[in-house]
Amino acid sequence: MNSPDPFQAALATASLPAEWQVEVAIRPRRRHLGLQVNPGGAVLVLVPPAIDPRLITWFVTCKRQWLTEKVKIATQLAPDHPLKEFVDGEEFQLYGARYRLQFVDRAPAGIEQLAAFAPDGILYVRRQSPARVRQAIIMLYRQIGLAWVRLSTLLEL
Repeated sequence: MNSPDPFQAALATASLPAEWQVEVAIRPRRRHLGLQVNPGGAVLVLVPPAIDPRLITWFVTCKRQWLTEKVKIATQLAPDHPLKEFVDGEEFQLYGARYRLQFVDRAPAGIEQLAAFAPDGILYVRRQSPARVRQAIIMLYRQIGLAWVRLSTLLEL
């Protein structure tokens, strides 16, 4: 059995709360059923490939109290800010100022390197894959943060 569909159907009979996000993940190396509660409260049921779907219903029903507690904790600990999607116009903040993300193929006049925060409220980033955009923005924040720490350290001397 390599499809999670029969397992999802079995979970539907467990009468779990509708607001819970429950998914099944088939793990070929697993020997036993497992549960994982991710940040934000999403539940992942870890399933070995050759198991009776009815056993999943029984297992989740038996662990319902534990799941309820863990989902509540994971939901409370979830970040209260939306995750960045790295799309044109998305907003970023630095030192209380807001900057809108704009993808470019080359640096505009007056901008030495990409990624860069511009005085006109734009965060310029080279057009590339979302993962590389994310990394470029992280490196920019890191560079600015390290410069701030160095300056703060010099001012304390």
